[in-house]
Amino acid sequence: MEEQKTIYDVDGSEKITPVLITLLNEYPGLDGGHIDFSDLSETSGIGFFPSTGAILLVDEHYITGFVHQICRYPFDIIYRSAPRTEAQKIRIKEFLDGLGRWLEKQPVSIEGHTYHLTEYPAIESGKRNGLKNFIFFGN
Repeated sequence: MEEQKTIYDVDGSEKITPVLITLLNEYPGLDGGHIDFSDLSETSGIGFFPSTGAILLVDEHYITGFVHQICRYPFDIIYRSAPRTEAQKIRIKEFLDGLGRWLEKQPVSIEGHTYHLTEYPAIESGKRNGLKNFIFFGN
């Protein structure tokens, strides 16, 4: 059996990161807040932290020039806060759960309104034009 190699896709990380941070900041549950890339203040904030960069799992090239790739881009969302009550802890957990469901294109209810992410943004990068299929794996 052939051993599978791990291929880190630096170009993919450079293209996915800005698209993903923009998408994360479109989450309707932010209520005027924002998610920063790899940054948190000393006392509070929400940050997006890539774990290892993009990993290329499948790379198929077709004679027509079409390229099919499946990549994994693991990341963590860290919500820094100093909740003083059980209700505040629950609110933070519900926010993170809602963000995860929204990224998975599941409907989320926020303040009586239902929101549903219907399409991921395209990633433009050479032969990768028009990528619109993300698969999110939470940690």
